[in-house]
Amino acid sequence: MYIATGFTPLHGEGEYFDRAIKVIDLKKKKLVKSIDLSKVTINEPEDIDFYKGKCLLFAGGTGGIYQAF
Repeated sequence: MYIATGFTPLHGEGEYFDRAIKVIDLKKKKLVKSIDLSKVTINEPEDIDFYKGKCLLFAGGTGGIYQAF
């Protein structure tokens, strides 16, 4: 499972505020990886999806759609 998390830099810093894509292993119920999004967008990540082999991220506010990886 892929989860887009985080807030804009105005909300603070730390594990719960960092913009990242969290990769979860559902069988083990464990966090496998955290992909930093701080260089992708400064806006709050809202959602991710895959299209034609690319991971696309939607960021709120004045954000838009970004290619995450």
